[in-house]
Amino acid sequence: MVQEVEIGQAELMGSAFVGSFESTLRANRPLQTSLFRQRAFRKEVANQAKSFGPDVVVVVLSRLADVLPELGSVPVFLDFIDSLALNMAHRADHEQWAAGWMFRRESRLFRTWDASVLGRVEGASVVAERDRSAILDGLSGDAERRSAERKLKVLPFGLELPDRLERAPISEPPRIVLTGNLGYFPTVDGARWFAEKVWPSVRRGLPEAEWELAGARPGPEIRRLAEHPGVRVTPDPEDLKAVLRGAAVAVAPLRSGSGTPIKILEAMAAGIPVVTTPAGAEGLGRVPSSALSVAGEPGAFADHILRLLKDPESTVEATRVAWDWLRERHDLKRSALAFEEELVRIAG
Repeated sequence: MVQEVEIGQAELMGSAFVGSFESTLRANRPLQTSLFRQRAFRKEVANQAKSFGPDVVVVVLSRLADVLPELGSVPVFLDFIDSLALNMAHRADHEQWAAGWMFRRESRLFRTWDASVLGRVEGASVVAERDRSAILDGLSGDAERRSAERKLKVLPFGLELPDRLERAPISEPPRIVLTGNLGYFPTVDGARWFAEKVWPSVRRGLPEAEWELAGARPGPEIRRLAEHPGVRVTPDPEDLKAVLRGAAVAVAPLRSGSGTPIKILEAMAAGIPVVTTPAGAEGLGRVPSSALSVAGEPGAFADHILRLLKDPESTVEATRVAWDWLRERHDLKRSALAFEEELVRIAG
């Protein structure tokens, strides 16, 4: 059973402003936690916990940790999803001046915050090993770290996969796709880098090639990319599978971020060869090297794409390896079962 708590927008924004200002002065809380410090919200959480009487409570994202005291003695499982400290550190590397300082500050405070929150819950999870390592690195003391290592599990993101790999025929002219949340900073940053540094080389090597960006929340920076030759932006596609169907190559030119790049998993599920950066591959953990192409430099990135576009038959083995790994690692049923087992364990 799910209970919704409705809070007015004026109260939400007012609380966020006051909380952010307070946390800035105190300098020991991440700014993002301030949005969830509202008394009305915490009171309603306490009322729901008391009336519903759950065996276990799942809290999603560590920035909601201010609700923990309202849950009393109920066991809590915290789904970090990813490491916000790692995410903010990567973003700081690509921001300038005050923005860079702010994100470095958030990263530093989240390291301390996440370590503290982990000590107050009975179980926790992240989707990738790099995020688990980032959170554990914020701990001090051998005993504290051993306890945290037992609590914090890697539960991979799950996809509902068909029974077998079925790749649609490649459309003409050959189409490159980038999918995902087009308002998310790592995606925006990566798309801009690809457009400026990689796409011109691809077009010189194969002038008929097209590049489609499809996803939610495309802002002005993304929409302007459609001014480049051969580029199309598709906001909020109704059917992502239709976008992927027939694509020749999927790209994930990520230079920052955390967690698992879902755009890569979705492309693999569609049988599309993927070209990504080392930062994108890192979020996949122990993925076979033959399952995708990885390049950090623009020239090498473009070369991988052109090779795949000009010789589609060479992608057969890579897509098969990727599919087998995906079924083993990211099948939704398997991920859901692992999650349920953790909840049963901490519920006692």
